[in-house]
Amino acid sequence: MAEALLPDLVLNNRYKIRKVLSFDGNRGVYLAKDIKITEKTWILKEFIFADDAGFGEEELKIREQAYYETLEVISNFEHQSLPRILDHFKDAQRHYLVMENVEGVTLKGLSEMSVAALEELQIAEWALGIVEALNYLHTRPKPFIHSELDPAHVMLDAQNRVQLVNLGLNRFFDPKQDFKAFTTSFIDVADDYFELGKTLYFLFAKKEYDPRQISIELPNCSEQMSKIIYRCLSDDPARNYRDAQDFIVEINKLIHPKTEEKEEVKVKEKTPPFYINILPTRRNLDNLIYAIFSQKLSYFIAEIIALIIITIIIWALMHPGWNYTKPGPVVMIACRRELITLDAATRKLLDRKVLDYDIGDICEGRSVAYLSNTSRSTIDLMDTLHNHITMSLAVDRNPTRMLLAGPMLFCVNETTNNISVVSTDRNEMVSIIPTGGKPTDLAYSMSDNLLFISNTSVDSIHIVDPIGNINKAIIIMPGGAGPIALDAAEENLYIACTKWDGIQCFNTRKSKVVEEYSNIGLKKASCMALDPLKENLYICDSERFKVMVFNLAEKKVTHEIKVGKNPSSMAFESSKKLWVANYGSHNISIVNTVSRYVETTIETGRNPCAIKYFR
Repeated sequence: MAEALLPDLVLNNRYKIRKVLSFDGNRGVYLAKDIKITEKTWILKEFIFADDAGFGEEELKIREQAYYETLEVISNFEHQSLPRILDHFKDAQRHYLVMENVEGVTLKGLSEMSVAALEELQIAEWALGIVEALNYLHTRPKPFIHSELDPAHVMLDAQNRVQLVNLGLNRFFDPKQDFKAFTTSFIDVADDYFELGKTLYFLFAKKEYDPRQISIELPNCSEQMSKIIYRCLSDDPARNYRDAQDFIVEINKLIHPKTEEKEEVKVKEKTPPFYINILPTRRNLDNLIYAIFSQKLSYFIAEIIALIIITIIIWALMHPGWNYTKPGPVVMIACRRELITLDAATRKLLDRKVLDYDIGDICEGRSVAYLSNTSRSTIDLMDTLHNHITMSLAVDRNPTRMLLAGPMLFCVNETTNNISVVSTDRNEMVSIIPTGGKPTDLAYSMSDNLLFISNTSVDSIHIVDPIGNINKAIIIMPGGAGPIALDAAEENLYIACTKWDGIQCFNTRKSKVVEEYSNIGLKKASCMALDPLKENLYICDSERFKVMVFNLAEKKVTHEIKVGKNPSSMAFESSKKLWVANYGSHNISIVNTVSRYVETTIETGRNPCAIKYFR
């Protein structure tokens, strides 16, 4: 059992412990003085991997690496409600974080000290400050999820400004917590707003929120504020706040209510009584009604029909794609909640459909498109002839990336780290494959009936018989396991490395890595695929904003094609055309694979994450 540090102990030859503020076995908070450089007093946070946590050596390594990668990002945060991080270091199994010392009182302490109820207007202003800080975290290039928002971790400084003094770094050291810190999933964003709702509930009720309670009654809380809190505490992430704008608009209505302007009524001299002035208007109305009903019935019906036709025309112009039928080859692009369909030949917009969920991936079936519904844990089937959803298939939680192989559809489940297996003949999920890690990409060998799963978190390739749901092997990849692609003979599996610059060639017959191609200029692979001729491997590099062409015969990168920001998905139209979705720049690029340049760039919706060509 770890013990708290003693006062006057010097760490890292620089920080002298002055006071123990809190300690609970695997983390501590101390007041420490910098005796080497600044002579200032800082907050020193301590995180410990407990001996009884049950972490294996590999798990410890993964969590520690994720912790340091997170520190690199959050150390650059600059916001008035986020204390600065000055330094971090390690001493044996104890990790330390040095951050700005905010003097003040926590919301929990303030609530417990206050005899009278806190003012609603003051709580609303604190909530606004918290949400502005959360919005800063959620809108970073790598969206950060707080995960530990509560009244004990929100402090008021001397200017009555809220400070988030804890960013949930304990998640990396606690075996009960998922240590995912960066995500674009609105479900994780909604979790932060759920914690905000619990915080606001505590400030009004002066007790912890219990989700099992049948009704919620908040003293000294207006109906408007109650609605905001109830929405935050919704069990359904789709009903919760997904971004700060909605919350800010609603809370500002409460803080700054509109005052009704009183108009001065000036009485003009010698103004006739009101009932005299209304008579001409009444006579005109009588004349209009008489004119309508005195005409022939056929004329009246014709006017009604004309009005209906005009209304239909206006509605059709405002809703493009309502009468959509597939004219030929099309390209579908998923832009979060928007599904955009383009004519592949003319590249014109055919349909723009707004769904009520974020699309994770698109897969092509027989006259159908499969859409992974990341919110409802379903896969939706869309009739590609008329572009409308016909049915939904229930799968495991948060389906994202998909792979169609004959009569089977494989789907990565982000939350559970499982693979859902769906029968496309029966249109139902038939089994679930556990992976024991974070599945990144999928490849399937029809000849051997083997599913290859790359696991980034455990640097391995998981080989499974999906029909019998039998684990065949788990192969550790020294260079890490990123996106994968199987060659035409289904003999070699190419794996993008995540730990160094290169590609590994894994022979599926020998079950081992037979070749490594290093120093090819690859920084971070987001997806990888063979071209239709099976001669080149195309790799999207999301950090260098390029598509790299790796020739399998020459075993080297022969071309690099500059595309838009953060290429995340690609689809071949033919051996001469490649469509690339650029997640960060809100557009797609059409690449000529013969001349190796971008022919054109087409603006799409926000953050295109998946693209598919339908013949």
